[in-house]
Amino acid sequence: MYNGTDPTRYNRNLKNVPVIISFSADGKMLPLYFRYNGVSYHIDRLVSADTDCPPFYKYECEITRGDTVHKVGLEYNLNSTSWMLDLGRCI
Repeated sequence: MYNGTDPTRYNRNLKNVPVIISFSADGKMLPLYFRYNGVSYHIDRLVSADTDCPPFYKYECEITRGDTVHKVGLEYNLNSTSWMLDLGRCI
């Protein structure tokens, strides 16, 4: 059960990662890049953003590796102001 502390303790599929974002004119976050295992990934397309369930904002994005498009899941935690990569839904 999640108690407001580190969500990676309760979901081993989540890995803290650095993310570069942009803000829209109305203040919405748009992830642009993330770094995982020493490799930077450019986010080609935002597929969906679920921001209706604070403290977690969930983003489904597409990245291209070689000739293949992959979907990745990123989560932003409002409480800890940290980004997490959902390893269960990506790369």
